[in-house]
Parts: sequence; structure tokens; C-alpha cells
Amino acid sequence: MPIRLTVLFICLSYVAITLFVVLFSHQQEAKLGRVALSIYDDAFVGVNYAHKSQADFIRFVDDHNTRETAAIVAGDDEKLGRLIDNLNIAIERAMSDRGRDLAMKIHGQILDIKAQPPGTLLQKDELKTIDTELNKLVDRYNADGIIYRTHSSELVASSRKWLTGVLYGAVVLALIMALILQRAVIPPIIQAVEVAKSIEKGKLDNKIVAKGRSETAVLLGALAKMQSSIADNIRRIEEETRKAERERVANQMKSEFLTNMSHELRTPMHAILGFSRLAQKRVEPLKDDKLSLMLNNIELSGNRLLSLLNALLDLSKLEAGRINFEFVKEDIRKAINQTIQEAETLIQAKQMRVTINDDGIPKLVPYDFNAMVQVFMNLLTNAVKFSPNGSEISITLLETADTDKKPVLLFRIQDQGVGIPEPELLLVFDKFVQSSKTKSGAGGTGLGLAIVRQIVEAHKGRIWAENVMPHGACFNMMLPCVLQ
Repeated sequence: MPIRLTVLFICLSYVAITLFVVLFSHQQEAKLGRVALSIYDDAFVGVNYAHKSQADFIRFVDDHNTRETAAIVAGDDEKLGRLIDNLNIAIERAMSDRGRDLAMKIHGQILDIKAQPPGTLLQKDELKTIDTELNKLVDRYNADGIIYRTHSSELVASSRKWLTGVLYGAVVLALIMALILQRAVIPPIIQAVEVAKSIEKGKLDNKIVAKGRSETAVLLGALAKMQSSIADNIRRIEEETRKAERERVANQMKSEFLTNMSHELRTPMHAILGFSRLAQKRVEPLKDDKLSLMLNNIELSGNRLLSLLNALLDLSKLEAGRINFEFVKEDIRKAINQTIQEAETLIQAKQMRVTINDDGIPKLVPYDFNAMVQVFMNLLTNAVKFSPNGSEISITLLETADTDKKPVLLFRIQDQGVGIPEPELLLVFDKFVQSSKTKSGAGGTGLGLAIVRQIVEAHKGRIWAENVMPHGACFNMMLPCVLQ
């Protein structure tokens, strides 16, 4: 529904509710008036008991006028008691102070008569005075009742008029507020909607006018800032995209160059190694130690260079996705034992110990045997290189679950070496990057861990490094038990 119709619907609903309140209030006011009149009628109970008191007194006087001698007898006590009870109710229901005072005066006079012992002569003047006072009491109560009821009815009518005026004023105010709301809110909202649609279509040069400090002005101001921010972000993203594309092309060219160079250099390198071995065999009978040493150095340097070329080729193939892995679900300890066996000479040379911590149950995961041996060999040889002689390397296997509650195998290899500086824990997996604590010590090309990460990610796993106390590093590798 358009915003104009929505606001109009809300305003009309408010008017309808207000009118309903007016009608309901009128009904309630009429009901209140009837209840009030009923209460006011109850107030005339005092008038009735004033009349009863007068009637009781007249009967009392008439009874004594029939005797020759008007004197108090034993039965008068009950009659005067009933008269006093009626006066008490009249006093309680009095509607003015004058009426109450007059009733209390008569009440006192009757009590004085009631207090006289039987046989006491009644004074005609006193009886006449009480009769006169009772007539005044009845007149006073009648007059008070009429005044009280008339005044109450006027108050109810006045209250009804006041309430009706307030409710009509509310209706007028609602209409005025509806018009103000429509003029103050609708145009800015429509402008905001149009600008938002333009931004959605990619148009970022809209002119947004935000006046005042109202909520709609704040909304338009925020929309203007958002439009400017989006434009800045788009320009920055386009620049970063162009920069990333240039870097991607440069990396691709570098990778192609390294791959081509590796291919081109491997053939002459194999020839150099072949000729160096052949030359070593030819000079053995000559017993020329100096020449043999030089040929041996040529072979050692050639092997190092060939290892670097092979690492470059492996990394290029991994990054290009040109290596096909053969995943077989079998015990991962098979690859670990093969790695330890191949590195046995290096381990014994430094008099180190390698311990495996597991529960003895086969750890079945899908993996490529040769690729995983390459991973374990790289991690194990690094641990041996960067640990002191006679230290211990610990390998731990643990079945656990990842953040998605899927079963995984956690592999941890922990050494007692120099460790890795905290800022470099992520960088050591980049190409041609070595830890600042090891690059000047045991050497290396900085490609081993980059290859390891590529192989692990191809197995849908992840690898990370951390330091352990008091010293040493720990490489953690997590492999899924079920390959997705």
C-alpha cells in the first residue's frame, strides 16, 4: 500500500476511534447520571426519617392529650426510644449543617424528656416548642434535598457538556495532526523512496534536500551520507579490483615463468648431475681428493637446486589444480609410519625421539598416500631441523568434531625448538616466507609449508600453527573423516 494511503488510513482510523469514544462516553455519562440521581434519591432517606420523627412525636403528644393529667408513663420509654432512633438516622443523613444542628437540638430535647422518671408532668410549652422545631426540621430537610438534587443534576449536565467539547476537540485535533503529518512526513519519505530506487539502479548523483532537524530530515541526511559512502566504496572497489587484476596477471605470469623455467632447468640439471656422477667415477682411480671434493660439491648443489625446481613445479601444479589426488579411506598412521621410517637417518643424527600418542584404534580418513607422506615429511623434517639435539617430537592423533559437528581427525606435531613469533604464525604458510627465527639457521626455500597448505586444503582440511609453553612450536592439521 502506498505511504500516502497508509497514513490516510491511520488518520481515519484514529478519527473513527475518537468518534467511538465520544459515543461510548455519552452512554457512560448518561449511565453515570442515572446512578448519581439514584444516589441523590437515597439522600432523601434523611427527609423520610425527619417525617417519621415528626409523626412519632405527634402520636406521642396525641396519646397524652387524651388523659386528664399529661404525665410520663412506663410505656413512653419505648416510644421515645423509637423517636430517638429515627432522629439518629435523620442526623446521619443530613444534607446541610443547619439541618444537622436542628436535628441534634431536637434529639437533645427528646433525650431530656426520656430521662424524666414516670409520673413527671409534661410541659405543654416544651412540647409545643419541640413540635415547632420538628416542623422546621422537616421543612429544612425538604429544602436541602431539592437544592442538593438540583445542584447535582446541574453538575452532571455540565460535566457532560465539558466531556463532549473535549472529545470534539480531539476529533478536530486529529484531523489537524493528520494534515500536518501528511505535509511533513509524506514528501520526504517519497523523496527517500525515489532516491533509494535510483541507488538500486546504480544512479549515485541524486540531489537530496534535508531541511530542519526532524526525523525525516535526519533520514534524508543519513541517506545522502549513505549515497556518498556507496559511491566512495564503489570507486575504491573498482580501484582495488583493477589492482587485484593486475596482481593476478602478474602472479599468473610469474607462475608461468617459474613453471617454464623449472621445466627448462630440470633437463640441464639432470645432465649436470649425470655428468658429475660420471666424472666422480672417472677420477676415483686418480686419487685426486681435491677434484673429488669439487665434483661432490657440484652434485650436492645440483641436488639442492633440483629439489627447489621440483618444489616450484609441485606448487605451480597445486595452485593450478593440475594434480589429481587418489583418495583412499585407510589408516592415516600408515603414512605417518612411512614418514618416520624415511626420516629415521635425520632423526638419529640429532639423537631425537619421536613419540606417537593415540588410542591404538585405526584412524580411517580419505587421503592420497603419497601427498600426505609429503605433508608429514615436511612437517617432521622442519621439527627436526629447528629443535635441539636430544629433544623430543610428539605426534598426537585425536578424533573430534569441527564447528559444524562433523567428525574430523586432528593431527598435532609438537617440537621443542625455537618456536615462531606470534605475528608470523599465519605468514609461514605463504610462498617464499620463512620465520625470522629460522631463516638464518637451518635454511630452506620457504616453499615447503606453502605446498603443505595446498595439499591439506585439497583434502578439504585446514592447517595452522601455534606456540607452546615453555618453548617450541605445534602444527595442527584437521582432516575430515568423510570427504564431501
